[in-house]
Formats: sequence, structure tokens, C-alpha cells
Amino acid sequence: MKNFYIVVVGGGLVGAAFVLDLALQNPKLEIGVFEKRPAQLINLSDKLDNKIYAISPHNLKYLAKIGGLPNENKMGIIQKMDIFGDGKSNLLFDAKLAKQFFLAKTVEYSYLHNYLYEKLNDLINVHFIYEQINSIEVTSHCASLTCDNNLYTAQLVVGSDGANSVVREYAGVDTQNIIYEQGGIVANFECEVPHKNIAYQWFNLSNILAYLPLPGNRISIVWAHPGYQDIINLDNTNLSDKVAAAGKYKLGKLRLITPAAVFPLRLNMVKKLYAKRIVLIGDAAHTLHPLAGQGVNLGFEDANELASILAMVSNYQLGDESLLARYNAKRLPAIRQMQLTCHALHNIFNTNGLPITYIRNMGLNLVNHFSEIKKHLIYRVI
Repeated sequence: MKNFYIVVVGGGLVGAAFVLDLALQNPKLEIGVFEKRPAQLINLSDKLDNKIYAISPHNLKYLAKIGGLPNENKMGIIQKMDIFGDGKSNLLFDAKLAKQFFLAKTVEYSYLHNYLYEKLNDLINVHFIYEQINSIEVTSHCASLTCDNNLYTAQLVVGSDGANSVVREYAGVDTQNIIYEQGGIVANFECEVPHKNIAYQWFNLSNILAYLPLPGNRISIVWAHPGYQDIINLDNTNLSDKVAAAGKYKLGKLRLITPAAVFPLRLNMVKKLYAKRIVLIGDAAHTLHPLAGQGVNLGFEDANELASILAMVSNYQLGDESLLARYNAKRLPAIRQMQLTCHALHNIFNTNGLPITYIRNMGLNLVNHFSEIKKHLIYRVI
């Protein structure tokens, strides 16, 4: 039997940030981190990762605080966001309107993950475990995690194991699932016309396309599309042409520089973020439509809040249900608001018919004419 104060299941970006944050605040806290396999620390000069995230200024400050902010030269900058409806409608967000230098910065998953793990590997109170969890049982004294050859105990189990969370299942947390009839296509391209640090987004009937600026004359795309299977099966030239055409050739011709990949799109809404001695963060706690690019940002906010709460108490209090209820009260309203907003926007732009088409396009143009509304919306996401 091996005993820890906290066991974290899943060491992706959010799980790694949480562990790094808490371990730095409490160096005497022994933390076990379950991963499927050792992290592959990459050669940072290798080709681009097609998993790109747009990190808000608030969360960049959080990452900087815990020492997890990578080289600025490896990050793209979003200074403006230019949004187009399916009619003659347009909405432009500019960081200058909110007296900010940027709206977000883009970074590769593998680069940021590599950076976080380099920091974690220097900590003597963080222990990685590469075993399959067969069961999790909770008593009034501790949580027990049974593997093939070992038994582990902890005061608290943190589930950071993604949208298909095993920890969430063991916790028995009620979850509502909505499967979107779209796949999320991601790929990176070199563009003919400089992006000038502007992100673009097109809301079309049944699909939503976003261009995200990367360092140099490159972009990453996220395309929520019902015909995703046919699109990712295109050869490089035809895929590049299709994406350029869907983006109205805003950046001229495109050239694919990483293979396209696709991920499922769904909305997972949990009734609460915890059960006895089990708490959820990141995609284990919530998924949402990627149209606002806020999934990982919500996750980092989870990590920040939970680490702040747990760092204030004695080690033997870590599984106290009142602490988990406090975390739930802080995070669930913000999560639910973002989930429902993205779901509503998806439904609005996925509905055909003259009245709704007119209303949604008029709405974009109307908001575009009121700087105070735009400023408020910018502050809500940065």
C-alpha cells in the first residue's frame, strides 16, 4: 500500500498545472499523479502540433505565476477577432477597445505540456504512477485506488482525466450529455497573406470555422463541421483549397503543414463537481462546443481555484466535503454560463429559416455598433 495526501488522475495541461500550483504552495504535500505512460518530452524544434489552444490573458498570468509560461517566441498573438455571420453581418473585437495588448495567445499543446512537465520533474513531492486503475472506493477516512499490483490511498482524488473521465464514473456524478452532429477538424497551414495577429471566425449554417494566428505566417484552424469525415480524407492540396475557400480567401491561398485530425464535439454538464473525497477539474468536469475556444481556459480556472482552496488547509483536511462544496460554488456557475452560451450560439447558427437568419445577423451587426457592449464581452472572456 502506498499513501498520498492527494492523487491526481490525468496529467494533461489542466492536471499538470494544478499539480504544479499546489505542489509549489505546499512542498510537504505528497502528490501522486496517475498517467497511462511517461510523458514524451519533445524536441521543441520539431514540427508544429495540430492541437493549438488560445490562452486568455488571465490564464497566461496564472501560468506565469506557477512558472509554466513557455517562450513568448513560440506563442501566437490574437490582437483582433473578426467574426462573420452567414449573411452580411460582421462583429470585430479589438484588444485596444479594452485597453489590452492582446485578446489571447496561441500555443501548441505539446510545447506547453513539455514546459509544465519540466517544472514538475524538478519537484520531489510529485510522484508519477503508470498503472491502470481498476476501482476507486471511498470511506469516511480515505479514498482507495486499486490497481493490478498495488493499492494507493489518498485524502482526496482529483479527476483530470478528460471528457471520458473514469474518475467521474466512479464518483457517480450525474452528467447530461449532448452529442453535436459535427466533428472538430484541426490542422495548421501556411498562409499567402499575413494574418497580422487577427483571428477570424465564420458562422455558417451547420458549420463554424475559425482561423487562429500562429508565430510567423501560419495559422491553426478549428472547423466544426457535420461532413468532417469527407473533409479529413481529402488530399493536402484539396484540403488546403477547401479551407481557403471556406475562409473566403481572407488569407489568400493556404498550404497544409500538419496532417488534419478530428475530435468529437459534445456538451457534458455535470450536476456538481464533486462527490465524497473526489473532485473534478478540466474536461472531466465540463466539455462545451469549441466555438468560443474557452475549454482549456475554464480548466485552468478550475486548477487555480481548487489549488488556492486546498493550499489554505492542513493536509488532514484535504478531503473535507465543505472545501469541495466551496470549489463547486465558485466554479459551477461560471462553467454553466459558458456552456449554455456556447450551446445557444451553436443552436442559433445551426437553425435555418428567414426569421432566425435575419435576427442572428442583425444581432451581430447591432453589437458591432456598440463599443461598450463589445468591451463588456471582451472582459468576460479575458
